[in-house]
Amino acid sequence: MTIRMKITFIVAGSMAAILAINNSFLNASRYLALSGDSTNELTFLIMPISILLMCILIFYVVGIYTDRLSLIRKSFKLIQENQIVSFSIKTKDEIGEMMSEIEEVSTRLYEKETEMRTYQEEKLLLANTDTLTGLPNRDNYLARLEKENKANNGSLVVSVVVKDILKINALKGTAISNQILLEITKRILSFQTQPNEAGRMSTHHFSLYFDLKQETDWQRLEEALRFYLDQVAAPFIIEGESFFTKVQFGIAFRQPNEDVTIQNLVHLADLAVMEESGSIGHNLYLSHSLLQDEHTHKQQLEFALRKSIDDETFEVVYQPIVSLNDSHMSLETLVRWNYKDEWVSPSIFIPILEEIGLIERLTKQVMDAIVIDWHHWKNVMPDLSHISLNISAKIFEHGEGEILEYMVKVLKENELEPTCICLEITENVLLDAHTLYFIEHSMKLGFLIAIDDFGTGYSSMSYIANYPFDVLKIDREFVLQLETNEKKREVAQAIVQLAQKLGIRVVAEGVETVEQLKILSEMGTDAIQGYYFSKPQFLNEWNPLLLEEKRRIHAIGQ
Repeated sequence: MTIRMKITFIVAGSMAAILAINNSFLNASRYLALSGDSTNELTFLIMPISILLMCILIFYVVGIYTDRLSLIRKSFKLIQENQIVSFSIKTKDEIGEMMSEIEEVSTRLYEKETEMRTYQEEKLLLANTDTLTGLPNRDNYLARLEKENKANNGSLVVSVVVKDILKINALKGTAISNQILLEITKRILSFQTQPNEAGRMSTHHFSLYFDLKQETDWQRLEEALRFYLDQVAAPFIIEGESFFTKVQFGIAFRQPNEDVTIQNLVHLADLAVMEESGSIGHNLYLSHSLLQDEHTHKQQLEFALRKSIDDETFEVVYQPIVSLNDSHMSLETLVRWNYKDEWVSPSIFIPILEEIGLIERLTKQVMDAIVIDWHHWKNVMPDLSHISLNISAKIFEHGEGEILEYMVKVLKENELEPTCICLEITENVLLDAHTLYFIEHSMKLGFLIAIDDFGTGYSSMSYIANYPFDVLKIDREFVLQLETNEKKREVAQAIVQLAQKLGIRVVAEGVETVEQLKILSEMGTDAIQGYYFSKPQFLNEWNPLLLEEKRRIHAIGQ
């Protein structure tokens, strides 16, 4: 039965009852009037009292339903505030059913809202947390530091870089590298002096923040960090295998109330370890006042280098490699870069090109210059056997196939063979698997291979024996000390004898004096390269006749 029907029945029934009572009293009054009995006049008061009681009943019943409707209205407000609605009194009528439905809906909404809130909290946590280590990610870590920064205490930021983790990941897989990163995180968080905040900035980069409340805290932390550096870099034993990682710390700190933002402090710590600047110990670098200027200068060089690569404005020079036993000649190609009307040393711009991934494009441009100049050199040097080109080890890391394919293509287009190009590779990268594969591939294609700077690296002699290298170049550091250092002279002699037994041609670099030339000739060196015969020169600066005259004088002197 609906509420409207109930109220209608109550009102109708009450009116019917009032009318019935009223008729009864009218009949009674007529009877008393006819009989002349006046003793029961008070009985006429019953009628208004009855009417009053009936009205009270009606207002009571209507009030009950009005209160319940008001309660229902309030329940909707509670639902909007994500609260569960519960009614202590319910009836079996329409309002009671409505109350039950409201309770059920409010419970479902509350559960749904709780589930959604939990999901959002988990989503926010994932967005702010590194999923592998559980540390705050970069954005969350920096936000936390901003809160720490409000105290104006002294601060120290340590940038922790794990150099070898990407190589381990490539060679051993993600599972092993992840275990190492988890162990590094564990070691970082187990420091006796706990960082106030720690975060993972990238795959191989962590950052630690220490609050320096007293000036003595810095000295104490510096000593602790030297110890922690050794602990973090200690070998990792995983599945019975030992793994070694190169870990470096970059440090930046400020005194209390010093006007240095926390963001800048993090940046300076990163710069110190990235540039390996301000060394205060093995793999420990302290930021210094000029570091920001150095980094700005490096960025300017990067921009200029990118433009030079795009515009192909690098230039090449050639230095002769003169045979001591016959008339054969070869040339080494060297790159020159003019920046703001000054020649920048290759030792400065080559590492930057390697770092920003442009060294392969430069190598291709140098190769283009070589094949263009080849026919000119053949005309002025009929005995020219080959031209050497230095190959950066960074090219091997991204695959060597493309650069070799490009070289073969360029040679074919200019009707040249790979045998006219000698690829020079420094000794200290010979142990790398990518380098060895490059050597094998190059030799199969017909390129000559030279080991550059031999004697300064750590290559195994077995590689010298197993790979039929064409040329072995003695590093200039040995050559410069031939006249004064007997041990260096003996090592150089041993290198020449080893190469002779293996059928490898020996070239001595950096020859500047007649005495050096004489010693190397007596040792059995096949060819020399250095300022004694010629400095590196541009194509239009060359005087082949003068070079030939110097070689003829040497031959007469022998």
